[in-house]
Amino acid sequence: MTMHYKHSLQNKSKSKPSGLMWQWILSYTSVLLMPILICSFYYFHSYNLVEQRTLSNQHLILENSKEQIDSAFYDAINLSNHLQLNSYINMLAHGKCAVDSTPALDRHYLSGDLKMLQVSNALIQQLNVYFPVSDYIVTAASAHEMSMLPYMDNVGISFQDWQQILEELDGTHIVCMTPGNSSCLVLAKTLQSDIHGAPLAVMAVQLDRERLIHKFQNDLFPEFGGVFALIKTDGVLLSSDSSSAVFEELSFPSIFTFFDSRDDGSLYDTSTASVGKSYLIDFYPTLIPEVGLISVTDKSVYKADLYKLLEVLLFTLTVCVITGLFVIFYFSRRNYKPVEQIVHYIKGYGGDDDNDTNEYHLIMKILTHNQSELEKQRALLRNNYIQKILTGEIAFHQISGPVAEAFSLHFPADRVCVLLLSPETSQESGFSSEPSPADNTEQLVYFIIENVLKELLSGQFPDNYFCIQHRQIAVITCIPGEAAQPEQSLEHIVQELFSFLTRNYQIELKAGISSIHHKDGLSTAYLQADAALEYIKLFGNHPLCHYASIPQEQEIGAIHLNTSDYVVNLILSGSQPQLSDYFSTLRRDLESSRLSSADARSCYYFFYQVTARLRLYCQTHYSFIPSCLDFIGDTFFQIPLPELLTQVQEAFQKASEQLQEKIEMLDNNRWGTDIRRFIQNNYFDSDLNLNTLAEHFHISPSYLSKKYKEQYQSSVIDYLYEVRIRNSIQLIQDTNMKVTEVAQMVGFPDSNAFIRIFKKITGITPGKYKAELISKT
Repeated sequence: MTMHYKHSLQNKSKSKPSGLMWQWILSYTSVLLMPILICSFYYFHSYNLVEQRTLSNQHLILENSKEQIDSAFYDAINLSNHLQLNSYINMLAHGKCAVDSTPALDRHYLSGDLKMLQVSNALIQQLNVYFPVSDYIVTAASAHEMSMLPYMDNVGISFQDWQQILEELDGTHIVCMTPGNSSCLVLAKTLQSDIHGAPLAVMAVQLDRERLIHKFQNDLFPEFGGVFALIKTDGVLLSSDSSSAVFEELSFPSIFTFFDSRDDGSLYDTSTASVGKSYLIDFYPTLIPEVGLISVTDKSVYKADLYKLLEVLLFTLTVCVITGLFVIFYFSRRNYKPVEQIVHYIKGYGGDDDNDTNEYHLIMKILTHNQSELEKQRALLRNNYIQKILTGEIAFHQISGPVAEAFSLHFPADRVCVLLLSPETSQESGFSSEPSPADNTEQLVYFIIENVLKELLSGQFPDNYFCIQHRQIAVITCIPGEAAQPEQSLEHIVQELFSFLTRNYQIELKAGISSIHHKDGLSTAYLQADAALEYIKLFGNHPLCHYASIPQEQEIGAIHLNTSDYVVNLILSGSQPQLSDYFSTLRRDLESSRLSSADARSCYYFFYQVTARLRLYCQTHYSFIPSCLDFIGDTFFQIPLPELLTQVQEAFQKASEQLQEKIEMLDNNRWGTDIRRFIQNNYFDSDLNLNTLAEHFHISPSYLSKKYKEQYQSSVIDYLYEVRIRNSIQLIQDTNMKVTEVAQMVGFPDSNAFIRIFKKITGITPGKYKAELISKT
């Protein structure tokens, strides 16, 4: 990854909007269209919804009211069944009387019975029994001749009403009607009749009209705008709104005819020509023939609600249209501003330094301040752990299950490839040769690259592991078994990354890609990716290099270098004379020939590869790197070639001597060294103990403890505690983490145990150690 910073104030100009801003504009435009479409659909769909809701409520109320009306009618009919069994009615209907009694006395006794039945139902105003044979009417209050009816007080049924009742009972056995004074609802039934069907005794129950209407009105919802009515073919018996004129316009015979022929729950739709209104009528039949309960709803009830919805729709659309363009361009520009600010900071010519509004500072808060110390240390520990895997300090088989679970190091595929992205270390790039944790601009660049690359890789290569190693981003990519031509796919993805970062952030990268290896060979893959990057720096004009494409030359000009494997084996063999002869031959060939610039760079690259491979071998096989091999770095390629050969020869000879000493020492102590190395690499695992160590090395816990104590005169657990406390001291010195967080970081799930062990080893508690450290500073 290379970035070119321009420090000149002349370059502090606004960058032109990229295609990214136009994508935002199109996105916001589509968002603007959404409320318009939704509101339109909502309005056209709302008509049916409001209508169905209103009619459903009306149907529910109508059904409930019908049950109450039927209940009142049933009670009245039930009374008639009781009266049919009354002996006085049977005698009086035929003009007779009981033994030792008179008709007047029977009528008196019947009046008492009626009184008892009347008080049993609150809806009954009056019970009347009429005997046509004797022309007498008996009520709960009195008994009198029909001719006296006009002179009686509180009479609900007039003479004319009785005539109508008798006429209607001629064709049926029960009648429901409204008397002329409309003070009650009358339900009449024949109790006794002669052989010709003429009534001998007629019961007329006067039901309280006001109470029935009150039941209707109590059932209505506050927002309901319909009217209920109990009707016959010739008119209205009861209505929830006595002042409504809608019933004057309706044809009741048509309503009965319509619903008699239908049982599918249809609604009767009618219009009144006189007032120009439309109504929907729902209907339920009652227990009484030719009597039904209807509800009448004016369509304007729900149309009024729809008009309100239409007003809201028009207002919403107006607001959307007026503010739409402003919102689109304002927010598109606002969303593009972070990209612009990041580009300005990456390019090095600043921008707005207001920490509250500058996107650069906001993102840096995400990278730093918004994370707890514990989370940052965990991320750092994971990064360092992956580094050790790449550099060979931790072998792949040494990754324990709990550590793999904690760091999500599952490596589901057996094949891996390492991708290495690196910044230039030149002066123009803005990067120093040594890492600087405080370099927030670099953190920002790494943040951008990592997240973009994760997105690009997620389709074909979902399992990836990132870490920052020596100012480079190393990516371990797991290669699925079904992946076709994975090398070409990876190169294509890296090219997309180059294009995106150059187009949007003006970031340029250099990338080295290793060959595909088994996951046990991760360190070799990392070495290849690093070698590919160095090859780009020395020879490549293209920012991307695959290790397989690098020529493996043995002859460079007139110099015979042989292979890197040959030189590494020469050093490992410990043969100092052969090593001296090799470099003497190289100097002689160099003095007798004149190398081209490309050949000289090839020599530099050859010895860089040899040194890197030797370092890796020492690390993976002997767990140490000779200090004399630390000379490779940015200055390595700036030393004249003759001086370089001398420096390399001296380093290789010292490395050969140190290796021989290390080999002799490790042959005797290899067993204990492997255990210590495993503890040093996995001390933070809270499950690490004597049993898990023994299980990992496939020996019994007692044997491991015995052998370790014989070699080091201390226990395995003592060494584990020593490593954990040593790392906890480093965390206390370098961070602001709490004691419980430090304990968790170094593998102590119980902070009390951590404090106890810390005090045992150091002689002081962690809290006091931290307080003394603060007081000294």
